[in-house]
Amino acid sequence: MKNEIKPLTGVRGLAAFMVMLYHIQWHARQNQDSTFLDTLPLNWGYLCVDLFFVLSGFVLALRYSEDFKNGCVWPRYASFMVNRIARIYPVYFVVTAIFYAKWLVNISGVHDFELSAYDLIANFLLIHSWGLGAHIMVGNSWSVSTELLAYSLFPLLIYIAFSRWVWLQVLASVVGIFMVAVSSQGEMGPLDVVNLDAHKYSFLPALRCLGEFCLGLGAYRLSQNSACRRLMSGDGAVLVTLALLIGLLAIPGSDVAVVLVIPFLIISLYYNSRASAVLFGNRVIYHLGLISYSLYLWHGILVDVIKRCLKIVLPADLANADMVFAPAVIVAAWLVAWASYALIEVRGRRRISAVFRKLFSSASPQAVPQTRGIDSP
Repeated sequence: MKNEIKPLTGVRGLAAFMVMLYHIQWHARQNQDSTFLDTLPLNWGYLCVDLFFVLSGFVLALRYSEDFKNGCVWPRYASFMVNRIARIYPVYFVVTAIFYAKWLVNISGVHDFELSAYDLIANFLLIHSWGLGAHIMVGNSWSVSTELLAYSLFPLLIYIAFSRWVWLQVLASVVGIFMVAVSSQGEMGPLDVVNLDAHKYSFLPALRCLGEFCLGLGAYRLSQNSACRRLMSGDGAVLVTLALLIGLLAIPGSDVAVVLVIPFLIISLYYNSRASAVLFGNRVIYHLGLISYSLYLWHGILVDVIKRCLKIVLPADLANADMVFAPAVIVAAWLVAWASYALIEVRGRRRISAVFRKLFSSASPQAVPQTRGIDSP
């Protein structure tokens, strides 16, 4: 992509990969299995989703701030939302449909949960994690749902971020994140609030997303400051910020501190120093960034399918049979995500953009959204 800042794409890919490792380890431990991942400290993996939220706000501000910082008009808002829907919906629809088919077939013989018509509508409309009482079908899709809420509010949020009230927005974001952390609803850590069955009426996942999304908006505005550029554009800034982040991850319960450091890591990557390019813009990490959304959505169902297949194929008395589990999931998820990116994401995005352009053109030629190419997370 022309003018793309590869380290920002790469860090998203690395985060998606770490989320996958976190879920593989969690699944194995829940089933009292053993994999080589048991030796790795991955309990903080859920915080990579917080990086997604901050990065999303930053990249969307980078791409769309000029369109909305002075106000919002319908054609621009329509164009923005078409781009967002085209970006997230094709893969989400396919994965959700597969989860629903899996529920209908009921391979295990016992339904873990029941789905109502309301649940189906809320999930397919991607509003299931807004605290509206819907059961979530695809576990990790809660973050996609809450991001859709942030997208819908984006013109207002970016307008505030470029006004004199930006300090109040940042303060409110920090307070909101802190409220999530002290809610005692976290599972693996203070911010690990998820919109599963026990939390389906909770607004905490959405509050977590909105607060961190706004931190990303504020971080982008800060990155335009000349003093910030002088301080954060060198190799040292990337290395120091990354070291601080890794150090905080080693401290249990440091979720809020980690989230407050993430914007500075993203700013340092945005300046695209040599260290940024080497660490996060190299070919392998950048490739993961391109397929990160598909990797994030697909790996959940692959974990379950591969686990069931291995239980059937491998002898029950084979020592450390589950050592095969993690590598199998990683390889399968990479291949499926790569195919999904090329066949579903890219093509689906173009198709949805074309359909919306045609609809808007029929309704009002002056309101046709001018959709752009492949963009942010």
